Amino acid sequence: MLFKKKVVCGIVLNNKGDLLITRRAKGDYKGQWEFPGGKVEANESNIDCLHRELFEELKITVKVHFKFMEFDYQYPEFKINLISYICTMDKQNIVMVDHDKYEWIKISSIFEYNFLVADDAILRNLKKNFQQIIIKLA
Repeated sequence: MLFKKKVVCGIVLNNKGDLLITRRAKGDYKGQWEFPGGKVEANESNIDCLHRELFEELKITVKVHFKFMEFDYQYPEFKINLISYICTMDKQNIVMVDHDKYEWIKISSIFEYNFLVADDAILRNLKKNFQQIIIKLA
């Protein structure tokens, strides 16, 4: 049986409705884009993990609004339970620790980036429901 990791990610929006994406700098998935986040540690809540990971990786703080979606994804060597949250952040300086690049993008260009395959369901759902998300945040 393969080990299952619980992973959280932040779908971070700025005050213009742009999405924050980050590109992996190293490892098996180097050069691929993702929504920032990471593995939930023992005795850590999903929200606490998201705040910790975003601060560790990018030196940012966010307001978490609501859970967007949750699903399992099977990699060849392991399985993840991926939980995404809709977040906002005010203007802050982003300091990259684990990534080599970040971008603020419009939802219309989301499929122009080489995202991790595990993010496909999030990307499709985001594109489909983006207007409702913006309305919910207003």
